[in-house]
Amino acid sequence: MVAGSRVLRDERIYDSRGLTERLAKARLDYELQTAAEVQRALLSRTSHRTPFCEFVGASSPCRAIGGDLFEFMELPSGEVGIAMGDVAGKGPAAALLAATLQGMLTADAPAEGSPAAVVGRLNQRLIARQLETRFATFVYAVLAPDGRFVYVNAGHNPPALVGRYGIRRLATSGPILGAFGGARFEEATRLLRAGEMLVMFTDGVTEARNAADEEFGERRLLALLEAGASSAPTVILDGLLTAVNEFCRGAEQNDDITVSITRFL
Repeated sequence: MVAGSRVLRDERIYDSRGLTERLAKARLDYELQTAAEVQRALLSRTSHRTPFCEFVGASSPCRAIGGDLFEFMELPSGEVGIAMGDVAGKGPAAALLAATLQGMLTADAPAEGSPAAVVGRLNQRLIARQLETRFATFVYAVLAPDGRFVYVNAGHNPPALVGRYGIRRLATSGPILGAFGGARFEEATRLLRAGEMLVMFTDGVTEARNAADEEFGERRLLALLEAGASSAPTVILDGLLTAVNEFCRGAEQNDDITVSITRFL
């Protein structure tokens, strides 16, 4: 309050509710950023190389943190384990379940057991946690130095096998993880030839939409893989992600995008 040239009382009015909301939002943004950094650290390295295969992978969440995962592991048997999963839902809950699933896989897979046994144990452990309406599609494969390739698909997009003889889809599939306690998972076996590539991807790739609400679709994906069949995995991966991003330019995406490529040497 001012009288003449003198200040008799200084009154300042603050929007305490608005300030509290801004502080809460800033704290949440910081926590999500920290969670995203932790999630990136937990994901498998984006490239691996062994005497008999090379691997590259990438994951792009549609939000700060995502529900996709990929993994590449060198097993005590001398084989390698390759996995990809897509947890139902979005946001922190899906990200936490993806991290849990990945942790269980990396702890369990090095133990003795077939891919079907590993996936069966993962399913039982998810069921035991009683996470209602939380499940995942998942594919887990083991590749041996002689090219023997054994995989289990729990409701995930069929991987593509790319080589000089074209593209084959690995269509054998079973129930999703975390939904059915008595689920049985079927293995399938292939013998890879030198130079053949295994491509795993989540449905965020094929269901990515552009501004006209058109899907990227499997036809575009397979055409890109066929055109790049003789290229290095890193070149194919970069080209595929670039193609999806360009296709979706100007449109908000509603799902995580994850791809991995393994070439048998």
